Amino acid sequence: MPVTKCTMLMQLGTKYNGVPQRQAGWSESWYATYGFNDRLVELFKRVMQKRALMLPASAAIVGSRYQEINGDTVGASTSRNIYYSGVTGSENDMPQIALKYLVGATGQTNKKILILRGIPDSQVVNGEFSPSNTFRIATAAFLTEIGTGWCFRAVK
Repeated sequence: MPVTKCTMLMQLGTKYNGVPQRQAGWSESWYATYGFNDRLVELFKRVMQKRALMLPASAAIVGSRYQEINGDTVGASTSRNIYYSGVTGSENDMPQIALKYLVGATGQTNKKILILRGIPDSQVVNGEFSPSNTFRIATAAFLTEIGTGWCFRAVK
C-alpha cells in the first residue's frame, strides 16, 4: 500500500529594530496512508493553512513537497509553489523559540516528539510560553487538523 510523505517548506526572516537580519528555513512532514492525488493536496492545504496561523508575520509556508513511499521503495517527489503567510503580528528576533509536544499514535504505542518552530516572540513572556487566546485557538486548530488521519513516521 503506498504512503505519501507530505512536507511543508517554511521560511522566516528575523528583524532587529525593524531591520532584516537573517533568513532561515525548515520543513515539517506528515504522512497520508494513500497515494498522491489532487484530493491529498487539498487536504494538506488545510494542514498548512492551520499551521500558518501559528507563524509570525515574518514567516511563511512557501511550498509543499509530496513523495510516494511503497515499502522500501521511495518514489520521485513533486513540489508545489504555495504561499501561506504568518499572521501573528510580532516580529521575530529569537528564531530558536519552539513548542515541543509528545504526540501519540491512535491505538498504538508509538510516539513522536513534535517540535513546532517559528513561534512568535509575543507568545513568550520572561522565557515562559504565555499564549494569547488567539494563539491558543490556532494551536488547537492545527493539532485537531493533524488528528484527522495524518500519520507520522515510526520505527518498528
